[in-house]
Amino acid sequence: MLGIDFGDIFSPISKVTPIRLLLSVIAAFDFEVEEMDVKTTFLHTDLEEEIYMKQPEGFTMKGKKELVCKLK
Repeated sequence: MLGIDFGDIFSPISKVTPIRLLLSVIAAFDFEVEEMDVKTTFLHTDLEEEIYMKQPEGFTMKGKKELVCKLK
């Protein structure tokens, strides 16, 4: 499609096999695992850039559905 830079919307994914291997090594060496929800990562640090999001369902105001929310 013309005008779309697919490099800007790339989302890295992983197959199950490498994850299972990593978890096996962690279990074998009795390491600890920590997790973090990528969708809420912005809650754990100060933002350096402006980020906008669509209005969540149920929070749209009548006549202002096309507006977006700016994260602080």
